[in-house]
Amino acid sequence: LGGGPFAADGKIQIKKMNDVLIDVKGRFKDVSITIPDGVKTKGSGDFFLKGNWFPYSLGGEYQVSQGEVSKEIDGNAQKAGKIKPSSFLPDFLIEDKFQPFLLDWNVILKRPILVKNSLVNSPLSGSLK
Repeated sequence: LGGGPFAADGKIQIKKMNDVLIDVKGRFKDVSITIPDGVKTKGSGDFFLKGNWFPYSLGGEYQVSQGEVSKEIDGNAQKAGKIKPSSFLPDFLIEDKFQPFLLDWNVILKRPILVKNSLVNSPLSGSLK
């Protein structure tokens, strides 16, 4: 999945059921991330996690210093593997449609990254919101 140094600070305040305040901000530097398989990046940036209940907002800015995409692109995307949830979790956490996070990322490619698979062999540059 990834690795590298990061630091964060903030607060988590449990007020009552359905009211858990999270306000955390942080920085990461020279982390390596592989999400999904076949998409590798390395970079630095800032992140936040905030909200009062699900879905929490997770976002920030990721400045990609290098990367490579080797993932095959096809219309027959495989389903992600299922993980059996613990029977101790509340029902709302194990629903198929449960969405724990709203993503709000700004991804900046500081230099082009190579996309190379059976269909494409080309550099990719720009940013993604």
